[in-house]
Amino acid sequence: MIRSLFTSASALHAHQEMLDVVGNNLANSNTTGFKSQRLRFSNQFTQLLVAQSAPSATSGGKNPVQIGLGVQVAAADTNLAQGTFENTGKKLDLAIQNSGFFVLKNGTETFFTRAGAFAVDSNNTLVDPATGAKVQRTGTMGEGTATAPAFQTAGVGDITIPKGITVPGNATENVKFKGNLDAKALEAVAEVLTMGQPLTEGGLPATTSTRLNNLNQTSVGYAAGDQIQITGTRVDGTSVSALYTATGTATDTVGALLGVINNLFLSATPGMGATASLDSAGHIVLTANQAGPATLTIGLKSYPTDPTPLSGVTQFTNFQASVDGKAADTATSVIQIFDNQFSPHNVTFTFHKVSPNRWDMSASLEGSEGVISGFGNDSTVAGLTFNENGSFLGVVGTSVSELLASHLPLTVGGAPAIAATSLDLLDQHT
Repeated sequence: MIRSLFTSASALHAHQEMLDVVGNNLANSNTTGFKSQRLRFSNQFTQLLVAQSAPSATSGGKNPVQIGLGVQVAAADTNLAQGTFENTGKKLDLAIQNSGFFVLKNGTETFFTRAGAFAVDSNNTLVDPATGAKVQRTGTMGEGTATAPAFQTAGVGDITIPKGITVPGNATENVKFKGNLDAKALEAVAEVLTMGQPLTEGGLPATTSTRLNNLNQTSVGYAAGDQIQITGTRVDGTSVSALYTATGTATDTVGALLGVINNLFLSATPGMGATASLDSAGHIVLTANQAGPATLTIGLKSYPTDPTPLSGVTQFTNFQASVDGKAADTATSVIQIFDNQFSPHNVTFTFHKVSPNRWDMSASLEGSEGVISGFGNDSTVAGLTFNENGSFLGVVGTSVSELLASHLPLTVGGAPAIAATSLDLLDQHT
């Protein structure tokens, strides 16, 4: 009877300590950097009433008979899981993400804390205002060099934050990309227009050497001076028109007509033109020379005027878009860099899908902030390639080791100028 009372009393005592821990956790719910605790219990004593015995030749063994005599606190664990962050608006309120502690010193004593509500004392030293302990730095961070001055004293761990002192600004030197590009993104597609019905000769598909007068679609043969009108718009929407003038000889072929069409749809602007061809079924096909959205159109018409008597008549059907032009899927990242006066500039990096496992990347500035140079042709790095497993392979013509050694140069010029910036492009592709 007395023994059971003492056993129960140990439980009351242990659970009182558990309630103390719970109460302390609740009391410190708004304490900066506080980490909650939990108690773990274990059996306190065990009394042996009957001892165990080993098995014999005539009987089996017996287990011991034991009774517990109470509970005790085995351990008090601290939960070091990452807490939530709160924006206080104070520049010297700091927090640590993941593991680690701030190191403070007060004379010869060293303290570790997760609370980062710091201030600067009259000696320009970063301190914990609640205790006066000084915040410590590690290694030689902040000590500076002869060419890059700083404000930390070599060999002294205290952090100094001098007021009213300026140092020359340093422009952004490195930009590092880390992330994923969507492997399911689609590359750009060139627009293709195809004649509705094929041109035929004797029921077979026409070829480039087929005479216009031999086409099944020609009801009146072409004589010298007869014309075919060609109209349309180039990729950029520019209206064009031309006339094919027949010679009345064997040179009036489908190939000759294609030559006039190609001359018409040429463009002095790269990528704005289109190329005409004849497919194996006899369709005239007009393909944009550059992938992407296009306003490409074409129409063919015999006898642009109404001659009398009527001559040179071919029934050309309308052209339809067999493939719609489409821009490449893109991924965009805006990186803020700084010039040597610490003025911010936003550089937009756009990744364009070119082909499976291959992308191009371009860089641009907002408005009239400056120009980008030293970054490939037209501020573009062409040929970022990835392995089949999604890992970064390199830039076409450049190995990964070369990238790691020199990165990719990016020079942004404006007023004021921004120094050269290197890019680390070790992205993933999944």
